[in-house]
Amino acid sequence: MEHPYLSLDGLLSRWQANIGAAELHGNVCGWLCGGSEAQEDLWQRRLGLEQAFGSASSEDAERVLDAIARASWSQLEDEAFAFHPILPPDEVPVQQRADALLSWCAGFMGGLGLAGYQAPPDEDGVAEFLDDLGRIARSEIEMRDDPEEDEAAYAELLEFLRMGTLMVHLSHNRKTA
Repeated sequence: MEHPYLSLDGLLSRWQANIGAAELHGNVCGWLCGGSEAQEDLWQRRLGLEQAFGSASSEDAERVLDAIARASWSQLEDEAFAFHPILPPDEVPVQQRADALLSWCAGFMGGLGLAGYQAPPDEDGVAEFLDDLGRIARSEIEMRDDPEEDEAAYAELLEFLRMGTLMVHLSHNRKTA
């Protein structure tokens, strides 16, 4: 079975899409964490994804986007904290994985904004996480000369992203439940 990132990125490449797999997944997750429903006609238009898919038919794009939204929602709702951003597999050089992580962060922040998400006043560190995530999304990650140190730093950043995303999602659900 092909890795989800490679599968989605390959599909987007064949469609000549102007969005990558990581940014797309971040965008969808931001939209969902921001409290907006996966109402196909609304969220796809609002996120501007109709234009992002190049040569894809609207039916194919809708099918793929719906599958991404459903899978993401299921992971976000999982009580065992199963959420994982769609990012390149470990076999990909760490610099490329780090660049994809930055794209995911930018997509997530964009999706939150389009959903109209308002961070609670530092409730459970959500506002602080989002400030940090915004800085991460606007930054560049440079690798050091120590591959083990680079891998450890990437893993730490990925876990920060993963748990922070769940925190944003849970914070919103507590308020709306």
